[in-house]
Amino acid sequence: MRIETVLQGASAMAARLDRWSTATVAPHLRLEYWHELTSKSEVDTSISSGRSDDFFGEITRRKFNDVAFYSVNSSGLEIVRSEQHIRHGDERKFFLTLQLGGQAHFEQGGRKVILKPQSMGVVDTGLPFTMTFGEQRRIVAALPYSLVLRHMPRLRHMPALEVDPAHPCADIIREYVMRLSQAQSAIDGIAGDVMSEHLCVLLGVTLSGQLGTESESSSSPQIRRTMLLAYIRRNALNPELTASVTATAVGMSVRSVHNLMRDTGQSFSEWVLDARVTHARRLLQSAGAERRKIADIAVACGFSDLSYFNRMFKARFGCTPSEARGLPTTIPASVLPVA
Repeated sequence: MRIETVLQGASAMAARLDRWSTATVAPHLRLEYWHELTSKSEVDTSISSGRSDDFFGEITRRKFNDVAFYSVNSSGLEIVRSEQHIRHGDERKFFLTLQLGGQAHFEQGGRKVILKPQSMGVVDTGLPFTMTFGEQRRIVAALPYSLVLRHMPRLRHMPALEVDPAHPCADIIREYVMRLSQAQSAIDGIAGDVMSEHLCVLLGVTLSGQLGTESESSSSPQIRRTMLLAYIRRNALNPELTASVTATAVGMSVRSVHNLMRDTGQSFSEWVLDARVTHARRLLQSAGAERRKIADIAVACGFSDLSYFNRMFKARFGCTPSEARGLPTTIPASVLPVA
């Protein structure tokens, strides 16, 4: 068994990085190797594959104390976790799966979940389940049972669930999983622990909303503000976006939206306007922008009135949209809204 281990950083709190691959294993032994590997590094299961003679698989695991993130590429598989496997006594976890390529079919407690690329699902390893994959790429966050239940008690004995992709926190959860799993990420052990905790909070808020309850964490102003800003970033260029529309989408009152936005130093309208003109400047300074009409760029950024767009743009940047075309880009991508 080939294992490559790297401690990222100099301290004892550094993230641990492990890599495994079937590339160095004889073809007829690869499926057996994969079974042994996944049973030891994740949880005990039985696996089968229609490609037992030419099976391939590779895993990169990034581990922060009790939380681990697995980046997996493999041939098609069926994975079964039975009552007998559960009785072996390995640590109970929740698997949060982000599907990157191919489809995954989960069945647990009579519930069936199909994950397509960019969708996410949660499985409790303390309950029997079956997972079926074609050739696929996915990231699996192995989250401690107690940590998730702290923020979402109703998940106890809950069958597999798909994470609602329309929930304001879904994009943040996806980004956390991607960043925490990346081998080249500079996130150290302490930051990884904090982000992992935050990931569980956001997951609890999201699944609580799907199940019609409220998690304890969802009452935190910080979490509510995170949800609110995530939704606004995602929809800032929509000309129909208002505080009322936003409040309905994130399950808050309009008054709560305005109160939470006040804590950012900007009103709702100011934040949205700033996001729109910032994105407009980026478009004006992008390759090929000289061939686009300024009116078209204004509409693409949520403005229906060109003269209003011109005034707001100059007030924000000290130049007109036409003058901005020839200026160097100075706006970091991190402040731009997600369309």
